[in-house]
Amino acid sequence: MNLISTHAKVVNKCPSLGFFLVQLRKPFIKGFIGLVTALMVAYAWLYYPIAQGHGGDFIAMLSGRQLDAGYWNGYGVGYGPVFALYDLVFRGVTDQITMRVMYVLNLGMLFLALLLVVKRFLPAPRTLEETLASVFLWVCFYPTFQALRQNNVEITELLFLVLMLEALRRRNDGLAGVCLGIAGATKILPFVLVVYFLWRRRFRLSAVSILTGIGLFAFVIALKGEAFNIVLAELWAYSVQPWATEFQNNQAISGFVWRAFSHFDFSTRWSIEYPIVFNTAAARNVTIGVCLVLFVLVVAIMMKSTGLWPRPTDDQRLETVEIAIVLIGMLLLLPHNHTHYFILVAWIYLAALREWPQPAGAKGRWVFALLALSYMLLGLLHLWRLFDPFLYRFGPVTGVDLARLASLPFFGALAGLAALLVLHGHLAQQSIFRLTLPHRTTS
Repeated sequence: MNLISTHAKVVNKCPSLGFFLVQLRKPFIKGFIGLVTALMVAYAWLYYPIAQGHGGDFIAMLSGRQLDAGYWNGYGVGYGPVFALYDLVFRGVTDQITMRVMYVLNLGMLFLALLLVVKRFLPAPRTLEETLASVFLWVCFYPTFQALRQNNVEITELLFLVLMLEALRRRNDGLAGVCLGIAGATKILPFVLVVYFLWRRRFRLSAVSILTGIGLFAFVIALKGEAFNIVLAELWAYSVQPWATEFQNNQAISGFVWRAFSHFDFSTRWSIEYPIVFNTAAARNVTIGVCLVLFVLVVAIMMKSTGLWPRPTDDQRLETVEIAIVLIGMLLLLPHNHTHYFILVAWIYLAALREWPQPAGAKGRWVFALLALSYMLLGLLHLWRLFDPFLYRFGPVTGVDLARLASLPFFGALAGLAALLVLHGHLAQQSIFRLTLPHRTTS
């Protein structure tokens, strides 16, 4: 089967995304997308992080770089045991060397994750347009650029989530559980997927992931010579801290609601980054209410398609959509979510290129439009920097500040969630008639 016939099948199976890929066959469009991708790689992935010397919270949280030095020399395990092991490796190493070593390591992890995602969702043979689209969607995704610039530990988290997806493709629940356990031990958020796998009756996978996480915690605690009860007390104290929801970089539901109850002042960097909340109690109550409504709505929509307590599915397309829904829903519901956390769902836009067949007719066009809107609002946030020269007249505000204050990434995540829910219903309906959907046509 040649690449032209492959492309034709893509167009037939996914009319909306097929139309998008057809446009990429035009030399001008292909050249423009290629140029934008090359500029993003040169500037955002290479020049800017090195020239600016950013280390972000990763550098700030390593031992000896904060007042309490609490991640290794003191009690606690920081974000998680994997972060604590990074901490151990870089003890006594200067900030500059640490930043540059982690930058190279993060580049490698992001490149490996891209290769795995392309292999998983766009297996060969693939068209040039598919390859170009996948590279563009990956390297131009703002949360990825932000996480790389700041050397955030979420890049490690992303890699192990992608490795989990690859293990699921191979139907290796044990390996998938180990990868999920390491991702959760990097930063505890991915453990929300354990609840999903329990719902899908994947008990072995869930057990292995929990045991892997507990094992890593126990290993680091023993290595540091800490008392387990003190570590638990610290983790509990951290979990009940007041929400930092007024920060404009928080693009969860809490951040959107908090800004809706805020006064905006562009006179100083502090007032831009932390809008003044005029009714904290109301903002908190509305946040809790909206979160509960969204949670119940998403669960009800999924259960309507699959049943109250469904058995494991052999449809890997349906499974990846469900995992994407859980991850993006988690990021919207948790009361503390910086923009770069959305790196955990960077892979869903590549999966949509071929892995997930679009519904026919108007429903398919809506899915395409919602996914495109999601990527533009969430992934192309850096383009708002073009407005900086104009905005500087009003104070030290940037285009990215304005986009975050307007909650554009939040709305982009909502659009992505809506598209995934429609896809979920479509794929679940197909699974009623076919136990296993073929990954791709081979003849």
